[in-house]
Amino acid sequence: MSEASPSSYDEVPYESHPFHQTHPRQLASVATLFGLAAPPPERARILELGAASGGNLASIAESLPESSCLGIDLSSRQVADGRAFIAATGLRNAELRQASILDVDASYGQFDYIVCHGVYSWVDRATQQRILQLCRERLSENGVAYVSYNTYPGWHMKGMLREMMKFHAGRFKAPAQKIEQSRALLEVLAKTVPAQGNPYGLLLQQEAEAVRKVNDGYIFHEHLEDHNDPCYFHEFVERCRGEGLQFLGEAELRGMLTSQFPEPIQAALREVGSNVVYAEQYMDFFRNRTFRQTLLCHEQVALTRRLDVESFRPFSFASPLRPLAKPERLDEVGPLRFGAEGSPTAAISGPIGKVTMLCLGEAWPEHLPPVELEQRVRSLLGLPPPTAQTQNEFLEMLWNWFTQGIALMASTRPAVARKASDKPRASAVARAQVRAGQRTVSTLLQRVARLSDADAKLLALLDGSLDRSQICAHLPTPPAELEAALGRLGYAGLLLG
Repeated sequence: MSEASPSSYDEVPYESHPFHQTHPRQLASVATLFGLAAPPPERARILELGAASGGNLASIAESLPESSCLGIDLSSRQVADGRAFIAATGLRNAELRQASILDVDASYGQFDYIVCHGVYSWVDRATQQRILQLCRERLSENGVAYVSYNTYPGWHMKGMLREMMKFHAGRFKAPAQKIEQSRALLEVLAKTVPAQGNPYGLLLQQEAEAVRKVNDGYIFHEHLEDHNDPCYFHEFVERCRGEGLQFLGEAELRGMLTSQFPEPIQAALREVGSNVVYAEQYMDFFRNRTFRQTLLCHEQVALTRRLDVESFRPFSFASPLRPLAKPERLDEVGPLRFGAEGSPTAAISGPIGKVTMLCLGEAWPEHLPPVELEQRVRSLLGLPPPTAQTQNEFLEMLWNWFTQGIALMASTRPAVARKASDKPRASAVARAQVRAGQRTVSTLLQRVARLSDADAKLLALLDGSLDRSQICAHLPTPPAELEAALGRLGYAGLLLG
């Protein structure tokens, strides 16, 4: 088969959930920074190649209700499951088709965003080439394509483990046995090969720990499929050039910043990185990188690589961080520590910085434009209105927070509410997942959240038809507990209003 056998995904479906890096809002943000006027995500035509059961596509479709989202997949089981799920959500702008990537032709039309996550490295070379051809043929003039793939040098070591797992699994027929035995082999190797002073033993321990955290579908399709074909970044770029495409950037923009490295490495990168492709390739060497999420556009598009404070002015910013201790006074100069689950902690000094982070935390998951945010901060501190100089300084502070991973930014603001309305309404995708018995659900920020049983029961009721008194009667829940639970759902990015 040119693509992974549909039966392998019918027997062991791939877990289908949202990947925030693939959201058109994220792709448009990177494009905007590099001078590409990407189509507005809110009204875009979006194609996902290898959409599995639509967990990613449905989440995109709900967050962009005026967009048109089409996903294709070769597995009849996954497509059937996905169609049933989309029907349960009530979404009218999402469609799944059972089709091969090789079958996509001009009848599909043009798309503003093409997403191909977890496919490219796992198909043969002819299908890889067809993926890139489709990104040229089916992409609108200023459209953006996302392609993820495994990379060298990191996959040289991981590939060695994959070969050992495939060899051992080859002795068994049933997929469940193959998966179980692959895990067992890695555990035995990790426990018996010494790690002290032994890079091989250390690698085995690290991989065994990583494998314990992933599901069976990942093991089967990442390590046991016939195809897993990594490449160097520069090789991938050359293949794209051969198909009339150019490197736009990485979906995870922070990974492109040389400031993430110590100064000696930054100096070395300045010596060897004469263009963006060289710089990215050498950064892969320093990181031993294993995986990329690359954005592509048409070769004739003129891009701008120089970033300055003006580059960030059109963006809105957000942060989930909250103070780890209650601040006594907002106008104190000393540091105040902020943190949130899944985010790095930060010690922020100075009244403006502390109040800004407090405002972002109170608004989360809503995104705030810098001008509006600075005006709010200066008003709370009793400071004069912003000037051109303070606006530039404020933008630089927000950009630095983005580079540190303690703030997010987006060129368009997500449709998500921090506070519940009189008749609260939650994500239709998340409500359908809860009704199906799931407790890990998709959020309106294209991420996942784990719910308690009580919060899941509440979420299922939030279709916008019930007010608080009616909700309390259904559960029943005391009003104070209801407000606290609505606050948790809002913070998780699950409320539309």
